[in-house]
Amino acid sequence: MELAIERPHDRYGSAIFVRPGLSITSAALTDISNVEILTIRTPQYSVTFVYIPPDADFAFNEPVNFTYDQINLVTSDFNCHSEAWGYDQTNENGEQLESWADINDLQLIHDPKLPASFNSNRWRRGYNPDNIFMSRKMAAQCRKMVDNPISSTQHRPIVCIVTAVVKPEEVLFRKRFNFKRARWSDFQKQLDKQVQKILPRPEKYSEFIDLVKQISKKNIPRGCRTQYIQGLTGDVKPLLEKYQNLFDRDPFSVDTIEAGEKLMQALAEEQRSRWCTMIENLDMKQNSRRAWKLFKNLSRDPTKPRQNHTSKKEWEPPTRKDEQEDGFLNTPFTISELEIVIKSIKPNRAAGIDDLRAEQIKQFSPHTLKWILQMMNTCIEELKIPKLWRQARVVALLKPGKELTDPKSYRPVSLLCQFYKILERLIFNRIAESLDKKIIEEQAGFRPGKSCCGQILNLTQHRGWI
Repeated sequence: MELAIERPHDRYGSAIFVRPGLSITSAALTDISNVEILTIRTPQYSVTFVYIPPDADFAFNEPVNFTYDQINLVTSDFNCHSEAWGYDQTNENGEQLESWADINDLQLIHDPKLPASFNSNRWRRGYNPDNIFMSRKMAAQCRKMVDNPISSTQHRPIVCIVTAVVKPEEVLFRKRFNFKRARWSDFQKQLDKQVQKILPRPEKYSEFIDLVKQISKKNIPRGCRTQYIQGLTGDVKPLLEKYQNLFDRDPFSVDTIEAGEKLMQALAEEQRSRWCTMIENLDMKQNSRRAWKLFKNLSRDPTKPRQNHTSKKEWEPPTRKDEQEDGFLNTPFTISELEIVIKSIKPNRAAGIDDLRAEQIKQFSPHTLKWILQMMNTCIEELKIPKLWRQARVVALLKPGKELTDPKSYRPVSLLCQFYKILERLIFNRIAESLDKKIIEEQAGFRPGKSCCGQILNLTQHRGWI
């Protein structure tokens, strides 16, 4: 770093250092009543440092090279109190500072979640006398950071980071299956050829899963995007590349700012177009589930935790007698029953401990489905299931509006194997019709074709209670 300008003082003192090679057109300072203001100018922007002693009144006496027409970064130790940057109350100096910033189109860069920049040993608490102000046209691209404490002092340095107008969302690289580019015909042929070598028994299920994984790796591409920008299309990419090149050269130039505005406008138009297309494709008559899911996501407030309604009375399992069985499972499952259940499986669902996705199961050929059917019928006959079905993948989900660092903010979710849920659905389909006949007609909860509206209608028409 090179010294650009300094103001020596036996008690205070200020200085500005710059990186080597930075083009500085001028440097000037003012010093009135120990209020130190130092400014350096470059062709595109200016950097100003202000120090106001704790007992001095607020005053901003511009150096000769300071102008409000340029992009200005003002970083300072104002020693002014305001609720806007963490003080309990706003004093007169704080009001004057806020008024000065508003008049001159400067915006405060502050994050209340950051630690205090000054920790008083006397009062045993932290304060924020150090502030950052940026010209409003560049303020949205700036963020404040508080660095590690300086040794043998009560201060922590503050940093202003200038980012691009568009920042890709970065995610960890995970080898996910890209089902849209899968070669399903080759997948089915290879699986049909190899599955004949495995006996359709529960203890051979692990071998079957290993076979599916091997064939999936050969025919289904794996990978994911580590960076994502919402609304980025082929037409918008040239604007993004142009802006990135200009930003790398000079983030404060007029060309960079104009390119950023055009890029943001193009992304906003693309996002608006996608939103309009999604709204137009919503069908409340044929498939209203997707629409209601969208409405719930839009109206959901992530800052408010959900209420868990629990019953005070503990649930007691019903008693079971063999003579009540009626022989639901005496006959083996058929291929048509299995196909109906597989068609009802929802895609884009998390896999269990066997890493088998619903998209893969839906592409199984009839020959592979026959192997699955024989294995499940064997499970029913021998009252035995594969060991993998007894295990679950437990994932911790963050509750809405809870802290990330608190373990109590998470709720565990157990992900079961897909075929285990398929067998469960096969059994349910067998017993559902018979059980429905044994339930009293007035029971409406958890029964298809019945709802709360129907119960109210029964009360008004048949009972005459309302």
